[in-house]
Amino acid sequence: MKILLTGSNGFVGRSLLPLLEEGSEILTVSVRDDADCSEHILSEYDVASFARLVKLYKPDRIIHLAGVMKSESPEIYYRVNFHYAQTILAVARADPKRPQVILIGSAAEYGINHPDSFLLCEEQDGIPINYYGTSKLAQTKLGLWYQKDGLPVTILRVFNLTGPGQDRNFVLGKVVNYIVHYTSQLINQSSSNLPLEIGFLGDQRDFLDVRDFCRLLRNISCMEYKEDYPLLNVCTGTGIKVRDLVEQLLFLRDIPYSVIQEEVSPNETPTAIIGDPKKFIEFYGSSLVFNSGRTLRAMLEAGLDSNTETA
Repeated sequence: MKILLTGSNGFVGRSLLPLLEEGSEILTVSVRDDADCSEHILSEYDVASFARLVKLYKPDRIIHLAGVMKSESPEIYYRVNFHYAQTILAVARADPKRPQVILIGSAAEYGINHPDSFLLCEEQDGIPINYYGTSKLAQTKLGLWYQKDGLPVTILRVFNLTGPGQDRNFVLGKVVNYIVHYTSQLINQSSSNLPLEIGFLGDQRDFLDVRDFCRLLRNISCMEYKEDYPLLNVCTGTGIKVRDLVEQLLFLRDIPYSVIQEEVSPNETPTAIIGDPKKFIEFYGSSLVFNSGRTLRAMLEAGLDSNTETA
């Protein structure tokens, strides 16, 4: 199996690449000059360079992980999350081999829901609330158009990924970073009364360990293409309050929950983004489970190990 992979230096890519390399030949591609990868193209619009790579390498699969979740520029969301996909899909369709393209979508495409609402299913119209969700929904619509036009496309609409190495810009990554510094202060006998300033924690999300997702993605890349499943929710179907996971993380290091300074606006109401996994189970043959204790312990160990290495 020959796989062309974008986004190999990202949160998901760092876990996925070693798994793919166990049984496949991998070509990693990036638009970033500083990225550690096999090949570079000039930009997300560089159709000619990407077509040259596909023609020479002849991949069986193209896994498109590259994307932007946080940016101050709306243009960047659409350049990376939509136009990069357009470049890949157009090249794949024009290539005689027509390799299967696996796109990574997001639960942010749905927008928000309320805790007592139905599970979010693939047929539901998305009403995103930010540029990220809107750009990913545009990517999904584009992928579905190419799929109807005959290109083998599978879109994995992934719900909340977390796990070792998650950036501190995300809630659980921020808490791990806080715990690492809190622990360092205790060792140095400094003041331990550091507050953890954080946003509203009452929302429910459908979490999945990034390592489990990467094993799943590796398996899907080896499966025969299933035309009847172009779009799949990758989720557990179970919501967990963000507050519960934060509390678990603090408990693992005996840090009192009172360190939390939760910023709550007067009109803040809980939201829920929980997926319906029925179609995914039909496609894959089994369901997904999020073992919060296993994931949080791994996140904490990775954070403490990283801090030791850089000390």
